[in-house]
Amino acid sequence: MDTKKTSEDVLTVKLLKAHTIIQVEEQIHNISRSTAKNLDVWLARDLGPKLFKDTRIVCLLAAAASRGMRVRVIDWYSDLADEFTATTTDRFATTLEGIASLEYATSIVNSQKASIDDLIRPLKRVVIEKEGIKTPEKTSGQALTFCAFDPDEPVPLGFVGFDSKSTFMSKFREYRRNCFEVGTGAGFSDRVPAAVDAQLAAFAYEIWQNGFQHGRLDRMNQDIVGMRYLRVQKHVDYNKASFLNRATGFRELHSYLDREIQDSKAFTFYEVTIADNGLGIVERFLATRPEYRQQALTKESASALVNLIIDQALSSKLSQPGAGHGLELAIDAVRKLRGFISIRTGNSWLYQAFHHRADDGEGPQLINVDCTVTLAPVGTQINVLFPLSDTSK
Repeated sequence: MDTKKTSEDVLTVKLLKAHTIIQVEEQIHNISRSTAKNLDVWLARDLGPKLFKDTRIVCLLAAAASRGMRVRVIDWYSDLADEFTATTTDRFATTLEGIASLEYATSIVNSQKASIDDLIRPLKRVVIEKEGIKTPEKTSGQALTFCAFDPDEPVPLGFVGFDSKSTFMSKFREYRRNCFEVGTGAGFSDRVPAAVDAQLAAFAYEIWQNGFQHGRLDRMNQDIVGMRYLRVQKHVDYNKASFLNRATGFRELHSYLDREIQDSKAFTFYEVTIADNGLGIVERFLATRPEYRQQALTKESASALVNLIIDQALSSKLSQPGAGHGLELAIDAVRKLRGFISIRTGNSWLYQAFHHRADDGEGPQLINVDCTVTLAPVGTQINVLFPLSDTSK
């Protein structure tokens, strides 16, 4: 792996285009076990199109910052004649890893170790003041991201005034249609049953609200300094083998895509990611419902508790029975859209995959991802992927 410790008590991590999501998980684990006080993170300018990988890079930066490490992010860009370009602005003002660097890095430098902080730091205010951050249009797809920075900016500007669930759902559908239902994928909302379309928007609302209520609080109900975000993204390709490469290292996702993608035409997938860097679903639940903690958590018992929370609609809110239906509704929406859901929370990683040949009676039980890497505790990252095509096929 590209992780090493120098004699100066600096742990060095190099994030490369070729790295898979599993390899990033390994780096997070190494950071969680390190006693180094400083971390150098080399960010390749092109980190590649691996699905969900950038969400784990956010986890890596947050994990280091939460351990009190001084994080130096190195923008790995060798064109010295053009040190600060539009591509640099795009990197730090529109990508998840760039925005997370603004939040968690102690310093940001170029590949020659010269500080670019004075040029880069004002971009955080730009991110805060935008209603949503669009990535530059690429052939592989476009993204729209809404960021919250706790505790000072807990509500993205694009969500201000969303004082009800119905308002949030309406605006969520509007954002999605305006940004992604053009070209390949046009007319998606017209083809999907209205109830399913509404359920997807309701899922986004429930998970975002859960992050607001729990993902920004520690065991003592104090604010956690960090970044939460909601991202919607369109993935476009014309070659099945090329797209399958985006799932390299994530066997369950690769299997789902191989089963779902038709070889004969262009295809588009739609991703919704909602993430925080809090305690994780299980630890936050146990912090408020200690009666469920019977023994030290293992990978299996933590996963079982996540499924119990879903099955029984358990909630951290004792005064609101049934308030925990958000994940159950989310998984049902994914099933109806024949999609794939990945939930990385605490030290657990679970998934469920549905497709057009799946039995409609298939339940929402989440399954452990077959991952040989020891998972370090992170917040909660929920990634949903589904095809932008007729779900009735």
